[in-house]
Amino acid sequence: KFVVDSSNENSELDESNNAKEKTFTWQKPVPDLVVSDIYIKEELITGKDNTLYLKIANNGNGDSALYEVSLYVDGKYWSKGRATTGLNGNGWWVEWYWPSVNLAPGLHTIKAVVDSSNEVSESNENNNQLEKQLTWIAKPDLIVTNLRSNGELVTNKPAEINFDLANIG
Repeated sequence: KFVVDSSNENSELDESNNAKEKTFTWQKPVPDLVVSDIYIKEELITGKDNTLYLKIANNGNGDSALYEVSLYVDGKYWSKGRATTGLNGNGWWVEWYWPSVNLAPGLHTIKAVVDSSNEVSESNENNNQLEKQLTWIAKPDLIVTNLRSNGELVTNKPAEINFDLANIG
């Protein structure tokens, strides 16, 4: 209720219309978790334990409870992780990382889903995932598999040594 001139200090034409009453409802702050980026910090090499990074943000005005993040590679479930704390609202974000992602050479579709188990009640439940295509490259890994001599080895005399080479990369 809001009242103007409640002590009647001003002489008015109508003293009965100085109050207005209205009911307001305050909304409870609600989180909105999103995967805002999937990125790498170095090239992705087949045969190496690569790390993928995710930027998880809370664009809502409320803090979130604990949540899970699931990772999919080429449409297949890869793994999931669980946050150890909630995420503050109003644009706060956190960097997640996935180590040991080793894929065949070529282009792969990576999808990350935040709140994948739907434990957090959010203002928008339809913006919890992001897909990105990333390329793994093959690099050579040369090894010597055999060394052999084609003759007698004598100190201070030229010698012929042969070797076999393999690319296991």
